[in-house]
Amino acid sequence: MHIAIPSYKRATTIGKKTLKVLREEGFLASDINIFVANQEEAEEYKRAVDATLYNDIIVGVLTIQAQRKFIQNYYPRGSSVLQMDDDIRGFKKLRECHLPTLFLEAFDYCKENVIPMWGIYPCDNSRFMKDRWNEGLFLVCGICYGSIINHIEPLVDIKDDWSLSLAAFKEYGKLLRLDFIAPKTTYWGGTGGLNEYRTIEKEKAAADKLLELFPEYIDRVYTKANGHPDIKLKRLSRVFHRDE
Repeated sequence: MHIAIPSYKRATTIGKKTLKVLREEGFLASDINIFVANQEEAEEYKRAVDATLYNDIIVGVLTIQAQRKFIQNYYPRGSSVLQMDDDIRGFKKLRECHLPTLFLEAFDYCKENVIPMWGIYPCDNSRFMKDRWNEGLFLVCGICYGSIINHIEPLVDIKDDWSLSLAAFKEYGKLLRLDFIAPKTTYWGGTGGLNEYRTIEKEKAAADKLLELFPEYIDRVYTKANGHPDIKLKRLSRVFHRDE
């Protein structure tokens, strides 16, 4: 299993959050690569981040859509790649588990059942989380997800995880989500990352594009409480496996 962390302007954050969490959970630093936008960023990260927490810093490209494509082309086709945001504070778990082992099991399950992506529950609220492996259609949130490297690439920059999830489901007919694990993170807070170039106008344009591309899976654009436009899945059947 490879671990790829796309990061932008968070050299002082990544070591205190995601990399620290990965070490505490038992992941190997030798499996972790940090992907940054340019050489200047690479030098900043090398100065700021404890070198024992990762394997290498890779100079990729700017914007998350382009960086996702870069990461996909960096690893060989068929590779198991876990992608994570750089500001995860920890994981909410409904039951105790060794995450490296669990995530390897998720990759094995996906390969055995021809599923291109797996994710975890997007919100760390135990009222909504379930102790199950959920197979069907849903957003595989970009905060933390695994993919078997293939030809599917994000079609938009903002909402790239929506793009990947919908395109993967359209081609393969199923996705996997571990509903008993959720990331502890701040979706809209802090500096760096997508916050450096995300705007309401870009959010709206991405949502409109996805609605045009995948009308059979998603419904109208609506406005969230924070003023940002969003999309929602249509009510389609889901199948539950493993721990039901």
